[in-house]
Amino acid sequence: MNSARAKDTLRSNVQFYFGDQAHARPSKSFGTFTSKKKSRALGRSDEDACRAAFLRAMVSFQDRVLKEGGNAVINLKSYYHENDFSSATHFECGAGGLIAGVTMVGEVVLID
Repeated sequence: MNSARAKDTLRSNVQFYFGDQAHARPSKSFGTFTSKKKSRALGRSDEDACRAAFLRAMVSFQDRVLKEGGNAVINLKSYYHENDFSSATHFECGAGGLIAGVTMVGEVVLID
């Protein structure tokens, strides 16, 4: 989330809270959503391919937040192969020779 690419891609008016990161109490919930995204891995390091897939997932959440009228995603966690993994600093990614993929789950909310 702190990379130059993420800062250039994601809007500052949408906040992301991973794992049990503290956040203000939401005034409205629009529901829990899943984002499953893949990225080309051929010719890239696993780390680069996974970061690209992760960023695509965050863009997908950003689009959902804006569509629903919210301003944040809370309780974001990895859900790769339906395995819950909650962390404020890490996510799970599957990387192979051709494709890397992530699955993230989070609750879209409005925080006043």
